[in-house]
Amino acid sequence: GVLPPVSKNAVISVRKKRTLEVSFDHLARQNTLSRPMCVFLEAVVAGRLNALVVGPSSADLPSFVAAFVHASGPYERVAIAEDNEEIVSAQAQVASFRRGHDGVAAAARTRPDRLVLPRVGGPSIGAMFDAIGDGCEGLVAGFAASSLKNGLSRLATQLVLQRPGLGAEAARELVAESFDTFVEVGSSPDGRRRVLRVSEVSADAKGFSTRDVFAFNETDSSFSPSGIVPKAASELGARGVKLDGSVFKRAAK
Repeated sequence: GVLPPVSKNAVISVRKKRTLEVSFDHLARQNTLSRPMCVFLEAVVAGRLNALVVGPSSADLPSFVAAFVHASGPYERVAIAEDNEEIVSAQAQVASFRRGHDGVAAAARTRPDRLVLPRVGGPSIGAMFDAIGDGCEGLVAGFAASSLKNGLSRLATQLVLQRPGLGAEAARELVAESFDTFVEVGSSPDGRRRVLRVSEVSADAKGFSTRDVFAFNETDSSFSPSGIVPKAASELGARGVKLDGSVFKRAAK
């Protein structure tokens, strides 16, 4: 609730608690992403690779992060740091923690099979990278930003502010090396929510460099693989996760 003089008149906002159990298949049926994207992201989940989902708040990041939880294996122990306890799973064992530095740190200390942060920000960013540094795998985080490029820059900047002595170049390298897959979610010109790109990211002294593995084509509202086989594919193979390389092939014209 907001009262004058902060607002011109009394304002009350009522938020109904949701229960999110969204699958990649459900998102594909909504044309939010393509089937090859589903195959790759499900493999990322199976291989317990780390993924960062970036997009504006209007893109409803938690509902997309929920698809990673839905894809988790039977009886997998999933720790979720969120304020509203929205994300559920019919097969995984879900434990909920509060958002913030202490909540994320406590969740990581339980050594879950998967750590999920639907809305990471502020002091919890430092706790997230601490967890990754301690060997936490299968981490999925949602970060609000206007674009993937903007999100990467903001994450690196906040790391520098939270860790005195950490330089900008080292912060960029930490961001790029901490996640195996980067997903940008946003709106297409027709106003529908889409996965705009699935990318891999590297960093150097000049900044971040991104390579799209899949991207949304605004011209015909289609999703196209770039033809690039990401480094994550090799890591998945090393972890025993089979992934058909044809998902990365561009369609013949």
